[in-house]
Amino acid sequence: MAVNRVPVLKRCRSLGMDPVYLGIDKKSNRQLKRANRKMSEYGLQLREKQKAKFIYGVLEKPFLNYFKKASKMNGMTGENLMVLLESRLDNVVFRLGLARTRREARQIVDHKHVLVNGKQINIPSYLVKAGDVVEIKETKKNSPRYKEIVEVTGGRLVPEWLEADLEGLKGTVKELAEKYGQEVLTMVGFLDGIDESLKEPNPIETMDEDTVVSLAFDKEKLYKNMVAAKADWLYELPQWKEIYSEEELKKLYKEQKESTTIRKEKKIGRNDPCPCGSGKKYKKCCGKNL
Repeated sequence: MAVNRVPVLKRCRSLGMDPVYLGIDKKSNRQLKRANRKMSEYGLQLREKQKAKFIYGVLEKPFLNYFKKASKMNGMTGENLMVLLESRLDNVVFRLGLARTRREARQIVDHKHVLVNGKQINIPSYLVKAGDVVEIKETKKNSPRYKEIVEVTGGRLVPEWLEADLEGLKGTVKELAEKYGQEVLTMVGFLDGIDESLKEPNPIETMDEDTVVSLAFDKEKLYKNMVAAKADWLYELPQWKEIYSEEELKKLYKEQKESTTIRKEKKIGRNDPCPCGSGKKYKKCCGKNL
């Protein structure tokens, strides 16, 4: 794989961009010798393309593939291209503040430290979908490296399309009721109804308004429970297609239906061979007194 050996600050100067886009706080006081040189329209467009490649760490061929994919999507090609680049797993890890730079984020993903919806993913170009949960492995969270990263990235702003504070899904019953504008009893009933779909069940039997509970749900469990309840107005909501593909939804639906299907065992006929292996007919052996 080709590696860009040009010093980062020098490359930033040549592209006329701020190193902060890469997560680097350093700045260069040097001026580019040809900074005031007039550029053609082609030169401006080429520089913007080089900026995007440099920021996201994408080489020419993968970038071309992203462009072709974006051009086939509905909407503006430029916006679609940015959506694809921002959806890369290494970029999401960087945006969440789990890495100081995108290069470090790529290394973290390569070293198998990242889970997506509980599954280990070590492909930096993996495209994250809406609703996916990205996290660092429990065994790695307490390492000195990630403590240092949090200290550096703690003050960064997280984009609106990402939710970095998972603790926001926890609180007392009273706090959650106030947060969502509901009565405490209504919130208790809601918690009871979704309890089987949660990652960690809440203490429903002993719960009061000061009990700390969690609303962090498992998407697969939630979808399957909607199918089990025959709530087609819920599991057919278009929002599910933003989380799972059509094939994945069909697979989850089939798995739930098969798990609740009762298959009757084949009935032994009176004239069939007895299953005990005696060689006699069933009616003259084990089925004689039935």
